[in-house]
Amino acid sequence: MIYNEEAKFDPISEWGAEETTNRRADGLLELGLFLDAWNGLEELPTEQRNFSQVLGFRVKNLVGLKKLEAARIVAEGMAEKIPEASESWQSLALVFLAEGDKKTLSYARWSGGR
Repeated sequence: MIYNEEAKFDPISEWGAEETTNRRADGLLELGLFLDAWNGLEELPTEQRNFSQVLGFRVKNLVGLKKLEAARIVAEGMAEKIPEASESWQSLALVFLAEGDKKTLSYARWSGGR
């Protein structure tokens, strides 16, 4: 196989630095490499760390690390401050499931999260 420098895939120029970091974090989460994913998100510029997608990754990380109280705090804050973001409600549902709180999850499902 001949290496072609022009055909080399560069994810940062293809997707942008933020999207590349998000995709990498998502992949690391799927592999169960929670600390590596967390550290990757720390590389984002400060102003991007509060984006709903990044906070959703944080909640997944915390659940994976079994830090459910911290995960609930972040997820509840997301639902309060950015209720229009689907990641807010997905994160809260993930915490409820991790805690085994099926009653609250059922309520949130039927009440629209209110």
